[in-house]
Amino acid sequence: MKKIAKILFIAMLISVFSSACGSSESEVFDMDYSGGTGATVDLEGRDIFYNLCYDSSRVLGFEDNTEFADLARTRIDEVEKNLNCNIELVYGSPGFAELISTSYAGTFMCDILCGETNHSIDAARAGLLVGMSTLDGIIDVNDSEKWGNKNQLLGMCWEDDLYGLLPAAWPELTMLVFGYPLAANVNIISRLGLTDPRDYVENKAWTWDQFEECLEAWTIMEGGEVKTYGLSAYINTFQQMFIRTNGASLIEKTADGSYKYGFGSPAAVKAMEKAREIWTGDLSYTIKDAGYGPASEMLVNGEATMCLTGGSFIYGSDGIISKNVENFTVLPWPYGPDAEPGHTFSNFSGTGYCITIPIMGRDPESTAVVLDAVYEPLTGLDSFEAIKEHMSRYYFFDPRDTEVYFDMNLAMHFNFGYCGMVGQYTDFITYSGSVASYIESKEVSAENLFEEYVMPALRGAEAVWGSYEEYNGK
Repeated sequence: MKKIAKILFIAMLISVFSSACGSSESEVFDMDYSGGTGATVDLEGRDIFYNLCYDSSRVLGFEDNTEFADLARTRIDEVEKNLNCNIELVYGSPGFAELISTSYAGTFMCDILCGETNHSIDAARAGLLVGMSTLDGIIDVNDSEKWGNKNQLLGMCWEDDLYGLLPAAWPELTMLVFGYPLAANVNIISRLGLTDPRDYVENKAWTWDQFEECLEAWTIMEGGEVKTYGLSAYINTFQQMFIRTNGASLIEKTADGSYKYGFGSPAAVKAMEKAREIWTGDLSYTIKDAGYGPASEMLVNGEATMCLTGGSFIYGSDGIISKNVENFTVLPWPYGPDAEPGHTFSNFSGTGYCITIPIMGRDPESTAVVLDAVYEPLTGLDSFEAIKEHMSRYYFFDPRDTEVYFDMNLAMHFNFGYCGMVGQYTDFITYSGSVASYIESKEVSAENLFEEYVMPALRGAEAVWGSYEEYNGK
């Protein structure tokens, strides 16, 4: 029934669009796309309008006057030549709110729109984006190295399809947006004569107990005052991450294959209680409650041995940690007694690089051919392993840090922050009652949000891939 309603709605929009165009002749591209790669497709000089919601200081997302920006420009030139088309990059686009209003007015805005994940879902819910699985044979939604894995794409699924893609085969762009790894200054740890924490991770000994030992050992006192904190962290993001350390997840898949809200589980309760104990108990002096950005600055300034950070503070053009701390390590979160050894995850609230095809575009199939060609791997970086090797050479001190960083990137769990879901489990440390009473106080609102926003995304994922399972590390 929903699909019939959607088809009727799209037909209505097309009718409005046709009327709005009057008697002017519309462009028609009657071509055979069965070739797949687009190398033999001739688009006969067609203009492809690609709107991007960031300004022109970033070339297809890359900071201008950089190696990657130059490669992106070259790629556009190559695709225009090979497919006989003109790609018009429109920077500073108003985004999905504008797309919704122009579509309702029957007005063409663009062929491709790249913008915020959390805004794209509004357009998908309104039926204004092309489902990517309908472009089968052109766009391969199972090519996770090119377009992102199920974890990374869940936030772009809705009810019956996947409505956005990520430029996952390109360096940096989707590799900066996840939170929140731990970073530690190994030079400080070495001066203290202590074990390199990479060894704990490598030996699957990075447990809650070891984490607590490190907090104490890595805190430097001077004259009865803390000179260097064991950890600098923002309490909100600390809670978002620690609740997952014992194997709990926002999405819990039950034995019968159904899904339910997972942060009321015994594993989550145990993690919440441990987080409270660490933050407010005997080890509280080892932790500095700082803002999200200031926590990373404290590591850079030598005021903390370890910090809770984000991908963009470690890696890429804005990576203050890699630029200023010679021997830093990237650590996953310690795992609790109910989690598998090596349990890995990260948190993902959305990205500005969600790539969509509006239904009001003039020919979604030829647009998809162009899109697929543009986002082929860049020259010299033709695989995920090649990107890792390149980034290891320029950003990371130890190959083990590269492995941890990119494994966490693949294990991004979408947090559905756009609908208020994060607020259902990020104030339990300061809550006046017990953890059990905290969960009870959030039960109705959390489950309502889960049914209204998470379940439609899961149904969309199942429609595309047949099932949905979270990746939780190697």
